[in-house]
Amino acid sequence: MFARHVEVQQAVLKRFPAALHLLGADSLAEREAAIEAFQDPEGPALIVGATRVAAQGITLTRASNVAFLELEWTPAMHDQAEDRCHRIGQRDAVTAWYLLAANTIDETMARLIESKRAVVAAVTDGRVLHSDSLIQAVVRELRDGRPFGHLRVVADTAPVGKPRRAASA
Repeated sequence: MFARHVEVQQAVLKRFPAALHLLGADSLAEREAAIEAFQDPEGPALIVGATRVAAQGITLTRASNVAFLELEWTPAMHDQAEDRCHRIGQRDAVTAWYLLAANTIDETMARLIESKRAVVAAVTDGRVLHSDSLIQAVVRELRDGRPFGHLRVVADTAPVGKPRRAASA
């Protein structure tokens, strides 16, 4: 499981106290011990990682499911984190789960990451993309507030008695 913000990481660890972790506050020795314990088939089955700490230079082939609780600003960060499981020694298919909230900034972030992927693909393929600047695209996304096509609300977290503001279409 990967998350960007310390508060989210700590909330997951509070909910799953037996989980291992790879966080910014962990020493190198603690990180190495957590990786070794996670890779052990008899060890804990959940490891919580700060995306910027655990997304590079480690092997987590025991996992075949990777969950992202928050989005980073670049698609490369997600690719790197997913690749911790796609290493030599992986025996299973790996599935990456992006747990996004409908009608939130997650939708804007997801579209932003998609547009960045398109730019990278165009550069790699030698194509020219005709689109807004990145800043113009983000401002348009925030003003339009269009819901992300495939996300749907599965639980309303508005306080009791206070209706949730509907997103404009």
